[in-house]
Amino acid sequence: MKLLLHSATERAVTDFIGAPSHALLISGQMGAGKGALAAHIAASLLNVDESKLQDYPYIHWLHDAEKGVSIEQIRAAQTFMQLKTPGDQAIRRVLIVEQGDTMSTEAQNAFLKLLEEPPADTLIILTASSPNGLLPTIHSRVQSIRVLPVSLEQSKVYYASDFTPPAILKAYFLSEGYMGLLTALLKEDTDHELVAQIAIAKEVLAANTFDRLALVDTLSKQKNVRLLLLALERVSHASLAQAIRADSPAVSRWTGRLKTIVQAERDMTHNPSSKLLLTNLVLNL
Repeated sequence: MKLLLHSATERAVTDFIGAPSHALLISGQMGAGKGALAAHIAASLLNVDESKLQDYPYIHWLHDAEKGVSIEQIRAAQTFMQLKTPGDQAIRRVLIVEQGDTMSTEAQNAFLKLLEEPPADTLIILTASSPNGLLPTIHSRVQSIRVLPVSLEQSKVYYASDFTPPAILKAYFLSEGYMGLLTALLKEDTDHELVAQIAIAKEVLAANTFDRLALVDTLSKQKNVRLLLLALERVSHASLAQAIRADSPAVSRWTGRLKTIVQAERDMTHNPSSKLLLTNLVLNL
């Protein structure tokens, strides 16, 4: 199936598949569709139907959304890389490391050893939302593709046969044109962690101050408060865009909310108490 991709990203993917290197970094915002793109590239180079990738014996995924990829997982991947592969095509095995920027320095150093001497028949694909979180020595050993957001017109054409124009428009503004989240929103895929957080963000923004304060204790215990802040930002940005299109007086309110949320995201980088940060946030929304 043809993916919905920005033309520059699509060209980079086509070029890579035509002349693959041993290692590839796919970067892009949360919800960009990096995992889907990694699977697409792997299926193309292994000459395997994408729907059968999960059962293919010579592909290995490393992913841990809660704790990040561990050094133990990297060591297991080292064993996978030692297996002999049948056939004579150039790429016969693929290792995909999702959210590689969540790896500890220790895990990244172990991963670096995989990059230094990979088997000739193997492609290593790394995805990252924050590429700056990767060691410079990793960057120097990989080819890079950036997943860029697509246009509204592209989205309307791509999804025209499956979804209504209003549904596409709503999902587009929430996703900001990023393929992974856009698709997940349209399909109401609540397994997508950002889709689930967007539902919570809508509840928070729709509530009055008293009810928002009552939610703080529960919200602060979430494993990833940063993801909630990102969801609040996405919902506020989408609401602001719609208010601007409608020339609504709500523009001022959503502008203020967006500034408050962005400031909370900046404050989050200083590792404050999640409960204090969220309390201050909901009081000022």
